[in-house]
Amino acid sequence: MPWRVLAAVCVPVFVGALDLTVVSAALPAIIFELGIPLQSGLGEASWVVSGYLLAYALGIVLIGRASDLVGRRVAFVAALALFALGSWVVAIAGEVPAALAAEAVLAVGGRPDASVAALYAVIVGRALQGFAAGALVPVAMALVGDLFPEGRRSLPLGLIGAVDIAGWVLGHLWGGVVVQIFPWQAIFWINLPIAAVAIVVAWRWLPRRRHHGNRGGFDWPGAALVTVVLAALNLALSGNEASRGLAIPDRAPAYVLPALALAAAALVGFVVFERRATDPLLDLRPFAGRVAFAVGANGLVGVALMVGLVSVPLLVNAAAAGAGAAAALASGALLSAFTIPLAIAALGGGALVGRVGERSLAAGGLALAGVGFVLLAQARPDAARQALAGVAGPELAGMLTALLIAGVGLGLTVAPLATIVVVAAVPSGRGSAA
Repeated sequence: MPWRVLAAVCVPVFVGALDLTVVSAALPAIIFELGIPLQSGLGEASWVVSGYLLAYALGIVLIGRASDLVGRRVAFVAALALFALGSWVVAIAGEVPAALAAEAVLAVGGRPDASVAALYAVIVGRALQGFAAGALVPVAMALVGDLFPEGRRSLPLGLIGAVDIAGWVLGHLWGGVVVQIFPWQAIFWINLPIAAVAIVVAWRWLPRRRHHGNRGGFDWPGAALVTVVLAALNLALSGNEASRGLAIPDRAPAYVLPALALAAAALVGFVVFERRATDPLLDLRPFAGRVAFAVGANGLVGVALMVGLVSVPLLVNAAAAGAGAAAALASGALLSAFTIPLAIAALGGGALVGRVGERSLAAGGLALAGVGFVLLAQARPDAARQALAGVAGPELAGMLTALLIAGVGLGLTVAPLATIVVVAAVPSGRGSAA
């Protein structure tokens, strides 16, 4: 029974992660079809991606706690329904949602542009998708704590991590294939039957009970503060991207520093409030000792992951000298040597935790990743040129080896770090901890 439930939740988690990156292939088609002006509209179009990421983070934080209160089944099914709604809004953008957006602008005396109204509809739909997809992850992780006894949670947690990683790794490829055969809307239409089936299965298979002793309320002030933290930080970090869309090179918008200050102030307020709240959104008491180190290590793993994902395309583009399509193909091929081993190692790490322990496996994975990144730092444009030309040379072999080692190292940390946090949480707080 536990493994059947795990299988039922992993499919929606995979689809939500898939949509995290699938839009990268569809975005050029969306911009072209909606008639978004390249010089003035790219900054707003970037929120098709940024809005999903921001909402994804909010969904993780807010719905984890909500699932502790209303039960995993209700929270999971509600997230699936919201994901389907967001997919529908994106798929019909330019029709009903755009018309509604135009009416809203007219109501306040503005002059709506049809293409901009449609783009806003896409952004709203993507935000709904992202919030729902993010919500699925902590609920799935908390279910592992509910259904599996201590000592047997590492493998299913590693499986969830591997499925999540595999989704966003394959999103680019999936989106590229679909837009070559069908209109870009098909990427989002296909989510509707998948979500419908997942809702039926989740409602029948997921546990119905809420956790005994968890009768507190939802921490709305904490939710508001953490929303301000994430929104302000995302806005500030997206500033340079938006300025490029507005053709203002090397100049960040004036709101960047105020947004960073607002995020810092809201974060301090959140920590202070959560320490005093009767029913906190995030109980900070367990976050001490090894749990605090696990959370901190997980944050650094995320930074290292982004370094790998960004540095390789930059190196390839530097060597490509304008060969856009060839550079994209070479970047994808090289990154597969990083991301595929990462996903496999996340699953393998779950199987190894019981034998070597969380601390040893996490430390070993971090050390291995460190070796990989030291080797990757030696990579030169010659390796990228060999990848572009399809030539197997020693420089390319060295770069692939470095990416493989770094990917395996980061992947091995997924299960042990998650296990440390989920095991430390009380049953009534597993959702927020996850």
